[in-house]
Amino acid sequence: MEYDRAFANRVGDYMYAISTYPHVMYEEFMDLLSEVDPQSGDVILNLDGVASPLHLYIQNMSEISYAIFESHHDFYTYHKDQNQNQTQNVYFYEKYTLPYVPNSVDKVCIHASHHHICSEDRERLYKNVYEVLKPGGIFIISDVSKYSKEDTWLNKIVHNYNPNGHCGRFLDILDKYEVQKHGFEVQLKEKQCKWRFKSIKELIDFMKRLFYLKKIQSGAQLYNLIHTYLDLQYDHTSKEFYFSWNLLYFICVKKIDIKNL
Repeated sequence: MEYDRAFANRVGDYMYAISTYPHVMYEEFMDLLSEVDPQSGDVILNLDGVASPLHLYIQNMSEISYAIFESHHDFYTYHKDQNQNQTQNVYFYEKYTLPYVPNSVDKVCIHASHHHICSEDRERLYKNVYEVLKPGGIFIISDVSKYSKEDTWLNKIVHNYNPNGHCGRFLDILDKYEVQKHGFEVQLKEKQCKWRFKSIKELIDFMKRLFYLKKIQSGAQLYNLIHTYLDLQYDHTSKEFYFSWNLLYFICVKKIDIKNL
């Protein structure tokens, strides 16, 4: 699986980046939270969600049933080791098999990892999510859009400077049709957030660790790549450096079969 290979030997660096600098991707996680929109009584599944810690931002955790399902063993063991005294429901799963009875889940999300899933496993994912969702339940896929600057950054820059490489298959209109074939109504949304950094030192440390850019020779080289490919800016009001990070959201609603009403 591409997901396994892409994050081999780098989970510690990735999790260090998002836990040490939680403000960097705050807007991105808030965008995801706004689409999940947790309501009292909801059953919510966050797939491959150790690296997308939605539970840190949900205000009414005691009122919902929330579980993370993680298919990368290193992410799963990292979370377990770091959270031994917490009671979050985190499970290791394979082949996108979800241990829920049909029509029992309100919302499912998969954030920023869909591009690592091969075609065969995507078919299995869509089928299994559809089965466990309640009629009218929502499946949220959020990821980079094909041919975007984020695509170029990941599949060109990260691919060249990360020893694991990066060969993501990003979202486009054909993916919408594939999801629709499995019984979903799909709405597309483009969301632009900003990744914010308090200093150049923080920028370099975060980006090098998050993307595992071990082949980068110097901070100056990385700074120039970020400036060129991600259009780094400076906010004189907040005194922060930032660049926009754009994601495409598929809001997939399980169709209600009127024959069964």
